[in-house]
Amino acid sequence: MTYAVLDDQSTDVFVTDSLLDELDVSGQEINVQVNTIVGTNTLQMRKVSGLQIQDVNAEHSPVKVPYAYAQESIPATHHDIATPDITRQWEHLKVIVDKISYQPQIGIGMLIGRNIPTAFQPLKVIYGEEDEPWAEKYKFG
Repeated sequence: MTYAVLDDQSTDVFVTDSLLDELDVSGQEINVQVNTIVGTNTLQMRKVSGLQIQDVNAEHSPVKVPYAYAQESIPATHHDIATPDITRQWEHLKVIVDKISYQPQIGIGMLIGRNIPTAFQPLKVIYGEEDEPWAEKYKFG
């Protein structure tokens, strides 16, 4: 199990080398051109296929990942993950406190990009006031 970050500015799925090792998945080494705000780089990464993504409670069918690229880490931290303590601070978010199963010992091993469009379709949105946070529920959490 791993945490995954949704990144609608990424065109592909990225996974950590350690997650692939844990899953005993290998792949082909290729050169990948990565375009970011700071420039374009060509990086050597493993390209893998055959992965699937599923929510932790198996409420939704698994989604096949056509391919993913492996790298050492995903550029996210646990501060990017909602916790029950955070949602308790906001009256309009208290309804989801019991639905958040934060597990700090689990790493962030995947970044899901736009090549998995179903990942970005919100199932539910809870809005607050103009200057308050909101919550979005997706197929994967």
